[in-house]
Amino acid sequence: MALAGPLSPGWARRAGTPTRLLAQSVSSVAVAARSAAGAASGALALPYTGTFRGSITQSAQPDGTSTVRLVGSVSGVPAATLAILLEGQALDNGGVAMTASQVRLTPLGSAVSYSGAVVGLSQSTLEAQLSDAAGGSVLLRLRMTIAGTSVTGSALVESATAGTDGTAGTSGTSGSDDSGGSGGSE
Repeated sequence: MALAGPLSPGWARRAGTPTRLLAQSVSSVAVAARSAAGAASGALALPYTGTFRGSITQSAQPDGTSTVRLVGSVSGVPAATLAILLEGQALDNGGVAMTASQVRLTPLGSAVSYSGAVVGLSQSTLEAQLSDAAGGSVLLRLRMTIAGTSVTGSALVESATAGTDGTAGTSGTSGSDDSGGSGGSE
């Protein structure tokens, strides 16, 4: 099965992602560990891993901007919901020159939620630096396969000190499939 979609191999480079984002290591992504007391209150035990299943949509606005939404669930222990929003200028190849992003990871049954922004895009991997209300910082790595509007893959959350430094900001690009959209755009 050939990969197609915003995170297919090479999409970030073709869409014009800045070299500083492409050069980031994707061998580890971090999520800052909370104390043992924090883990008991619903924070994720690190490293946290799980299988991701979700959907992706892309919508274009009349002003030439575009929004890519990726939503789904992670089957780790505990299970979690994951929502990613990428916004930016629509590109001729169907991608998005990312100017802003939002990421939220919420363990089910927990009052703890992690939110932040995308800090790295590379082929089929997205990295985001997240923090919780107590200031605990973590890095999320999501490796994905996109087929039409369906997304599957693996999620890894580790201590922020184990991976990238998160200073890359929120610039980058997201492409779309060969049809110029996500296959199920709004």
